[in-house]
Amino acid sequence: MTSNDESIKKWIEDDASYKELISWYLEKEKETIVSLQEALTKQDYSKLVYIADMLYGHGGTYGFSFISFIGKSIEQAAISKDDKLISSLISELNNYLELISKKN
Repeated sequence: MTSNDESIKKWIEDDASYKELISWYLEKEKETIVSLQEALTKQDYSKLVYIADMLYGHGGTYGFSFISFIGKSIEQAAISKDDKLISSLISELNNYLELISKKN
């Protein structure tokens, strides 16, 4: 977790309305993992690129730089059609979301 993510976490803890929004966002991103896994299974690289680009943007919008980093990494791996790396990155994203959700 980056220092930016720690700052966001502290802000979430101090602001109840933002906490609700972030909880909603994190749940939506868990659904995104399912979409990523389905696209990977179908080797639908254009869909993977699209979803990863959304992750990249949403992560930045909500202040989660690591989600943005993973989104950009998945996008690049999808362009290269590197299934093994994509799978690894999806797992890493899933682990991160589980960790940050527990703290939220």
